[in-house]
Amino acid sequence: MLKYHCMNCSYIYSPYIWDPENNIEPVTFFEDLDEFWFCPSCHSNKDEFIEIKENIQELTNSLNIIPQEETHIPFYKIMKDKIIVRVWSEEEPFPIDDNHFIEYVGIFDENDDIIDIKYLPNFEENNYIEFDLPDDDFFEIRSSCNIHWIWKWIKSEYTDL
Repeated sequence: MLKYHCMNCSYIYSPYIWDPENNIEPVTFFEDLDEFWFCPSCHSNKDEFIEIKENIQELTNSLNIIPQEETHIPFYKIMKDKIIVRVWSEEEPFPIDDNHFIEYVGIFDENDDIIDIKYLPNFEENNYIEFDLPDDDFFEIRSSCNIHWIWKWIKSEYTDL
């Protein structure tokens, strides 16, 4: 789920961006690209890219959240054996366009391993994302924005789902 930066230009490869001109489907990881793949901007080889480390934003409480944070943080609640997640509020919906979007929402364990993940959720069709409650005692809910990286959150009192 890492992104890669071309060292010769400003292009950033994201596995969540669809590139039909080069037959790149959504959720194609850099390691899975053909060895002959090249930078669409400057035509550098795959060897000219460096990995961009993940940056995880975490808030410790829900007081004084600014609008940008509210449209990125995965608010969630547990209902029976399900986890219901929203990545926005009614007042501050997440902006959906080709340049700014949520790449995935996922559940991770204490070792940062994926328990479950939903890629490129369509927030216009559903106003929430549903996961099965994991058996793990500890888990985190994270959302990834293509621009602002990864956001995680503690269990929310958000009940208006």
